[in-house]
Amino acid sequence: MLDYTGTISSQEAGSTPGAQMTMDITNGTMKGKSWFDAESGLVRDTQGEQSLSMNIGAMGQKLTVRMKQEVNNKLTAIEDIPAF
Repeated sequence: MLDYTGTISSQEAGSTPGAQMTMDITNGTMKGKSWFDAESGLVRDTQGEQSLSMNIGAMGQKLTVRMKQEVNNKLTAIEDIPAF
């Protein structure tokens, strides 16, 4: 099992020339656990929590959305993908 913690961020709002809307992420954190299967070399399951503030600007208005979410990923199948 692997425990992880970290931060979530974005580029500074307005960094894209000509954008009609700006968006950036502040105060972002994440933590969780991943179960690694050494035999397959793959992560089998991940359970985590994320918390962040998303700052949105459009048409002269500003809005901050605070988000807290649980993220769960589970490997359900392994198969070969054909080459292009």
